[in-house]
Amino acid sequence: MRVLVVCTGNICRSPVIETVLRDRLPGLVVSSAGTQAAPDRPVHMLTATAMAEAGLGEVAHRSRPVDVAVLAGVDLVVTAERAHRAAVLSLRPDLLRRTFTLDELVSLAEAVRPQRTDGRADEALRSVLAERGRHPTTSGDLADPVDAGPEAHHRMVHDVLSAVDRLKASLLAPTGPVTRA
Repeated sequence: MRVLVVCTGNICRSPVIETVLRDRLPGLVVSSAGTQAAPDRPVHMLTATAMAEAGLGEVAHRSRPVDVAVLAGVDLVVTAERAHRAAVLSLRPDLLRRTFTLDELVSLAEAVRPQRTDGRADEALRSVLAERGRHPTTSGDLADPVDAGPEAHHRMVHDVLSAVDRLKASLLAPTGPVTRA
């Protein structure tokens, strides 16, 4: 499954979401772009520091703008904000059922809970996508730390880690009896 993550400049939020999705949900092919990205910029210095301190390591990332060509062949688009979702849909209205804010995707996955035990995040996500519109979801925005200090970048990285961990728990939760001591 090809996943595209979209934010504004493609130097803070989307590289973090891209990295965490790739790390936590193996088998996905994840890339990122920005609605207002200047091409070929590295991850924001404060975001890179926050990522390293969270154990995400160094990221070899270069920004790129989102356009029709970048959207070609994607199975799922995950955005940082509702405005990014709207920008993607203005380019490719046919992606409506496959474009979500991160918060919206997590909310839907928690409602559907496919709970695959075979580790197939791609198949679990396909089950979630098929349920769009059948469950109430939230759709909050992930705050942009670009013009803020280190604390905002750390908070954003924490928020992404938390959201993706919730997503993973919904998609790949083990099944079977729980033993209690």
